[in-house]
Order: sequence, then structure tokens, then C-alpha cells
Amino acid sequence: MRKILLMLPLVIASGNALAEWVKIGGNEADTLYVDPVTIIKSAHKVKMQTLHDYKTALKAAGDGFMSTVVQEEYDCQKNQARTLYFSCHSKNLGKGRKVYSETDSHQWEPVRPGSAREALWKFACKKK
Repeated sequence: MRKILLMLPLVIASGNALAEWVKIGGNEADTLYVDPVTIIKSAHKVKMQTLHDYKTALKAAGDGFMSTVVQEEYDCQKNQARTLYFSCHSKNLGKGRKVYSETDSHQWEPVRPGSAREALWKFACKKK
């Protein structure tokens, strides 16, 4: 019993190390989340980790996945964004088996009005 009581604070503390996803939007296909702890600002650019949680499975490399965890960078002055890293997971909320990942940074792209990326760009750049 004493060991359990001594381990309890460690279990609670380790749970805080997990991402704290904050819902920022969504539609009939998916829900968008941001982990505010991962936000890094420098000059007019912002990096942050996002999560796309799908309502039905998608496929990558022949395997089904229910969520995508993405590290993106946003240029707040030029209205651009690029993906730095992403991974596809077999279960919702970035859980389950990683079925695919890509670590190559993508090219900067304009943020399309009305897109999910625009919602994320607005959140990162604190735009209304």
C-alpha cells in the first residue's frame, strides 16, 4: 500500500506530460485541435502542434487512420503556412499505432480562406 501511495504523484505528473488538446473547430468530417503548450513564436512566425481527428477512417500507405498529428509553421505577415512533420494514427486523438509519418518540411503555401488551415493560422496568429 505504501508503494502505491508513493507512486501516485508520479502517475499524476506523467499524465500532465501528455498533450492537452484544445478544440478550435471542425465540421462533419473532422475536428481540429491545438496543443497550446507547443506554441513557439519568433518574429512574425509561429510553430505549433495540431491534431485532425476524423469521424471515419482515412487511408495512408494502405493502412486506415483516425487522426493526424501535425507540426506546422505559420507566417502571420505573409498569410502562409507549411507542414514541418506529420504522423497518422490508427485511433482518435493521436493514439494507437502510428501508420505513417513524414518528417520532410513542405514548401510554404498560401492559406486558403475558409479552410481548416485558415482556422489554425488565425489561432496561431491571433487573428479574428
